[in-house]
Amino acid sequence: MKKVTILLVIIIALFYYASDNQVNAQDGQPNYATADVFVSVATDAVTDNNNLRIAGSNGGSCSTTLVTLVKFSVSEIVDSSVIDTATVSFTVQNTGFAGTPVSLALYEAGDSWGESDLAIIVDPADANSIVGAALNSSLTFNAPPGDASTIQFPTSTQLRDYLRAQADGDDVVSIAVRMTGCPTGTSIIRLEDSEGGISVAPVLTMLNPTAIQLNNTEASDGTNTSFIWLAIALPLFVFMVVLILRRRGQIA
Repeated sequence: MKKVTILLVIIIALFYYASDNQVNAQDGQPNYATADVFVSVATDAVTDNNNLRIAGSNGGSCSTTLVTLVKFSVSEIVDSSVIDTATVSFTVQNTGFAGTPVSLALYEAGDSWGESDLAIIVDPADANSIVGAALNSSLTFNAPPGDASTIQFPTSTQLRDYLRAQADGDDVVSIAVRMTGCPTGTSIIRLEDSEGGISVAPVLTMLNPTAIQLNNTEASDGTNTSFIWLAIALPLFVFMVVLILRRRGQIA
């Protein structure tokens, strides 16, 4: 009877794990932008067409003239998840660099904007600007990136912390991309936007087998983890029933 009790406890535990299993449903899977625009720093004018633009002009120091805003949903990430690695990627449409090096950087942004807005304040010097703290994720180009190439902003502690905070909050991640370093003259980089389709849309990717855990959700890579655990638990359950019935003499 003791062995039967132990087996019963194991089966119950397996069924519980299968029903409330946390799986890495977004591990390495692309999270495409839900909204994206570029904005003039000087006029606050918003443009939502077939590309995103980041530009800067150097008259002694690099002054950002066009800022890109990108929004992602992180509603499927459970609260208090640990995000070990996160990157943000774009597909280059074309560039117009006055020279090199050229540097771009990611910043936090407020969520109170949309693609239909006519004006958004993105000037960091303005108290009403939606552009916030630097996320310490940047890229420096010593040569212009090629057309149709992918540029990827690397992970950082600030970026991971920001993603986790937004996942615990309103489930919306808004990011601003600014030009922080540029040579004399005006430099611009044009990126594909979400209207171009998922093959070129801005992408937020979170990596690591233990990085993101979702409750009661099957892994988006097609691995049905709950099914695997149920497949293990069900034969054990049948075996236990047969064992009990044999002990009672109800079956041979």
